[in-house]
Amino acid sequence: MSAKNIQPITITGCNRGKTGPMLTTDYKLIASFYFTLSAPPAEEWIHVFEHVRQERRLQAADRPPPARVDERGIVIKCRPSELQQHFDNLKTDVATANEQYAQMLARAAQTPTLESLLTEIEQALARLRL
Repeated sequence: MSAKNIQPITITGCNRGKTGPMLTTDYKLIASFYFTLSAPPAEEWIHVFEHVRQERRLQAADRPPPARVDERGIVIKCRPSELQQHFDNLKTDVATANEQYAQMLARAAQTPTLESLLTEIEQALARLRL
């Protein structure tokens, strides 16, 4: 898929059926929030998004919760009172992932494929004056 053809991923809402309380491994109650996405993200987009989140976790003093992405949404686990701040960060991270993914696709489109490189090699050898 080329960088021109991609549609940015956006958060479209909250799946209330998949949102609810959960017990952490240290027996504390928190909430699991499931946010729906505008389209299923490509596997490469998910990797970019995970890298963006990891960078935020390393740089932020308040350590945002991890986010898990699947084909239909993003899940974060936090206290309900912290949701707005984490959601705002999540939207920013999705937008950043969209930008970085588009840049990655644009770079990949400029990189010659093996087939095109082999063709260029053959053409260069044909033009070569020995």
